[in-house]
Amino acid sequence: CSVMVFDVPKGHATHVFRGHTAPVQCVCFHPQRSRLQLFSTSADLTVRMWDLRTRQCAATFDAHVGLPTCLAFSPDGGSLISGGRDQLVHVYDLETKALTSSIALLEAVEAVHVEAVDAPPKKAKKAAGHAADAQPLHFVSAGSSGRLRRWDARTGKAVRSAGASGGAADGALPALMGL
Repeated sequence: CSVMVFDVPKGHATHVFRGHTAPVQCVCFHPQRSRLQLFSTSADLTVRMWDLRTRQCAATFDAHVGLPTCLAFSPDGGSLISGGRDQLVHVYDLETKALTSSIALLEAVEAVHVEAVDAPPKKAKKAAGHAADAQPLHFVSAGSSGRLRRWDARTGKAVRSAGASGGAADGALPALMGL
């Protein structure tokens, strides 16, 4: 199966990426245009990073055991979050192309949205690169229960939840965001 990039005004494909072995579910460009990267998820249970400059697959992430359905990026663009029907959300470091954490949400994940979170006041650092120094990374998940849940990706814990279990999440977003 292929991922194609089109120049819509000119009416032709500019890139054709081959590598997925099953239908593609989701595609999105990296939010920092200078990176020139496209990401895709597929029923082959992989997430792929495509390099638009070299026209090659730059990385394949294969942590999902069920269909990966959605993608989102950290505010700084350094992390990728993927969610899937396997009830898992995975966080990847895009610099090292490594899986940094996995969170079991206990429901099929249909969408994730990353929120910008103000960093806590800086305290004396114990060691460079220590996990406590990492910027907060929060995301909202929408899943098969009909609930929206806000998560801390660094701790893997739900921070807040809204919406009726098994029902529509009408009005849940303002409650979830504390508005």
